[in-house]
Formats: sequence, C-alpha cells, structure tokens
Amino acid sequence: MNSAANRYNPDYVIHPGEYLKEVLESREIKKRDFAERVGLSVKAVRRIIAGRSLYSPDAALAFEKTLDIHADVWMKMAEAYQVFHRIE
Repeated sequence: MNSAANRYNPDYVIHPGEYLKEVLESREIKKRDFAERVGLSVKAVRRIIAGRSLYSPDAALAFEKTLDIHADVWMKMAEAYQVFHRIE
C-alpha cells in the first residue's frame, strides 16, 4: 500500500500562522490581546504569525477557547505544514 495515488499530496500548504493572522485581522484582535488571552508571549505570537514557529497542543486548545476554532483544526494545519515541508 505504498501507492502515491493513496496518499494525501497537496500542491501547497500555508503555515498556520498565516491563517491566525487572517483570523485576528478579521476579528480586529490585536496580537498583544490575543497573546494575553491564550497565555503566550507577544514574541511567541509574532513568531507563529511570521511562520518561524508552531504551537503546542495546549496552545491550540487555548486558540480554540479564544477564537472558537476547534483545536483539531489548528493541530491538523500544523501537522500538514510539517509533513509537506519534510517531503520537499
């Protein structure tokens, strides 16, 4: 079962930070306020948005509570990004 036809193989994926940036902008939430709400430093939030780091499952749960976007969405986006960039 090693067929390429049976594998998920996207043309591209975005860093979850890009999506986070869009969500924060659309909801007019400042990075500093978001960082406070989810228990991260402003620097950590900026690094995520800039695509220089990802987040932990605990952070994904905090994102869910703050943004009402399920933690599974955040974790699957992070996983897809990591897998895609390991393959390249």
